[in-house]
Amino acid sequence: MRKVSTYKMAFTLLAATSLLAGCSGDDDFNGNGNVNGNNSNTITFNTNVNNFISKAATYDDAEALQKEGSFTCAAYEANTPYTFFEPTKVIWDSNEDKWKFAEAQYWKYASALDFFAYMPAEKPAYISSISYSTARQPQFVCTLPIDQSSTKEFICALATDKTKANSPSGVSMTFQHVFAKLIFKLDNPDTDGITINSVKITQNDSEVGVYTSGTCTFNGTTPTPTPTWTDKGTSAAIIAKVDEPYLVIPHDYSATNMKITVDATWTKWNKVEHVIKTATIQNVTKGTGTDKLMKWEAGYSYLFTLTFTPDILVVNTEKWAEQM
Repeated sequence: MRKVSTYKMAFTLLAATSLLAGCSGDDDFNGNGNVNGNNSNTITFNTNVNNFISKAATYDDAEALQKEGSFTCAAYEANTPYTFFEPTKVIWDSNEDKWKFAEAQYWKYASALDFFAYMPAEKPAYISSISYSTARQPQFVCTLPIDQSSTKEFICALATDKTKANSPSGVSMTFQHVFAKLIFKLDNPDTDGITINSVKITQNDSEVGVYTSGTCTFNGTTPTPTPTWTDKGTSAAIIAKVDEPYLVIPHDYSATNMKITVDATWTKWNKVEHVIKTATIQNVTKGTGTDKLMKWEAGYSYLFTLTFTPDILVVNTEKWAEQM
C-alpha cells in the first residue's frame, strides 16, 4: 500500500475544510436558492397603505390589506425592465404574522431588486392590462365603470433597490391609491327623504361627462398617473350614492367653467318631487396655487356638498385630505 505523505494529507484536509467553510451561511444555495435547507433566504414583505380619510370601498391600513389576504408581486433587476421573476401571488400568513409568496421566492444571487405589487391579486375587470416596459415605470390601462356600486379599488406599490441586507425583516411595501375619489354629501335642512339618482359633471359648452378610461403610469415610489384618454364618453353620468366614494382617473379639466347636474327625487310636505338641477362648480385647486383648473389627483379625496333650495342647487367643493 502506498503511503500518503503527511504534507499531502494536511493539504487535503485543509482544502476540504475551506470548501465546507465556503459553503456555509448565506452562500450555500440549493437549487431553489434556499440556504442549507432552511428559509433564511426567503423573500417576505411588510406592507401598509397610504389612506384616504374616508373608509368606504378603499383599503385603509395594514389590517385592511391583511383582510384582503393576497396581492400579486413581480421582481425586476434593479433599475431595469428585466424580469427577475414573473408576477406571483403573495399571501398573508396569520400563523407566522407575515406576508410571503404562496410558492417561496428567494434572494438567490441578485445584488438588488425592484418589486412591483398590486392588490387585489386578481386584477379587477376594469384594469385591462398591466406592464413594466420601462424601468421603474409600471403602467396599467383602465376603464372605470360608471356604476361603481360593486367596484373594488385597485392599488399599487413599488419598492426599489431592495436586497436581503437592507430588508432583513422583509421588503417594505407601501401601497398607493392610484385613483382620485369623489364624495357627494347632502346638506338639506329643509328637505327629507331625498334620493340622488345620478350626478353628472360636464363642461359648460358640451355634454361630455367624466372620462372613464385611460392609461396611467406608476413612476418610482410616488404614483403619478398621467392619463392618455382612449374614450371620453358622450354624456356619462356618475351613478353616485350619497356619502359613498366614486373613483375617477386622475386628471385636470381644461375647461374653466364646469357644471354639475343632479337628478334627484325628494319628498317635501308629503309631496314627491323629481327635479334635475344644474350648478356651477367652484374650482378645486391644489394648495394655494393660482391655477383655476379642476384637478383630481391620485390619492386625494374630494368632497362635493349639495344644498337644495326650492329653486336652485348650490354646490360647494372641498378637497378633503391628502395622505400621500
